Amino acid sequence: MISIFLAFFLITGVVVLVYEGQIPPKEDKSHTECGASLADFEANGCEFDVLSYAWMPTRCKDTATSDEFRSWLSDPLRHLGPWPFFTEMSEGSSLARNRIPSEEDFGNRWEMQVWSSVEEHLAHCMFLFLHVSRVAFGEAPRRAIDTYGHAEHCFHAIWKGLNGTWNMKEDKIANQAIEIEVTSC
Repeated sequence: MISIFLAFFLITGVVVLVYEGQIPPKEDKSHTECGASLADFEANGCEFDVLSYAWMPTRCKDTATSDEFRSWLSDPLRHLGPWPFFTEMSEGSSLARNRIPSEEDFGNRWEMQVWSSVEEHLAHCMFLFLHVSRVAFGEAPRRAIDTYGHAEHCFHAIWKGLNGTWNMKEDKIANQAIEIEVTSC
């Protein structure tokens, strides 16, 4: 079973590597077509994409994969409950107090730290591999944040989950840092 995952990740890595040279470099937050503030993002027609943790022009969104991820996030069977995003590193009773209540509130935390669980981190990576596959087949747009470095990071994170370094089933702590970004296609 691990060899199937390894083959999948290697193929996905090659696909990302092929496209890596065709993607523009990551933009400085102050120089994107979305603008440099939350008010600019909305005024310029940009939207928050929950899968990418990023504001981007609507044409850059992979709606299918983001909708699948959003559905996964909403499942009450998540280890930390549905919508496992928090304003600070949390566990136990502080989870409820620090929970970010909505996708809108999550996106509005641009330039602020957000925290989640290992389970959510690994799922984010798995759904990004689905996104990269859709990009490879021409079913989704490439984005500036779709890089080989991110694919490599996700490979190592998932590998830790598979080999037992991270025990998702016992994960009841929001200890994975997230940064909300702004990007383009």
